[in-house]
Amino acid sequence: KTNTHLSDTDNITLNTISSNRFDLWKRSIPIIKDNWLVGVGLDNFGIAHNKYYGSNLTDKVHNVYLQILVTNGMVGFIPYMIWLIMVLYCGYKNHCNNIIILSIPFIGYAFQAIFNIMIAF
Repeated sequence: KTNTHLSDTDNITLNTISSNRFDLWKRSIPIIKDNWLVGVGLDNFGIAHNKYYGSNLTDKVHNVYLQILVTNGMVGFIPYMIWLIMVLYCGYKNHCNNIIILSIPFIGYAFQAIFNIMIAF
């Protein structure tokens, strides 16, 4: 028996490949715009999504940066980004091999956070 889900290439889209992450990201933008300062509250994306779209599709945005913006607003996002940038900057500025080597996993973390399912912040 053929697995029709895998062989049905006519229905494959970027959104289906990404586990609907792109759709969630787009849906988070109006929530962020309306709650840009303090967000909707910790771990409340599902409630906000239900309020805006009438469905509780998921409780996570599947992107750490957007999750922080949705739940904590700029009050949480700015300190988080300052921390992230400062760690990378200090590693670059000091030109210390140990700091540079320790920065590599941190860069990996920063990149994977784009597609990550954030558990809590």
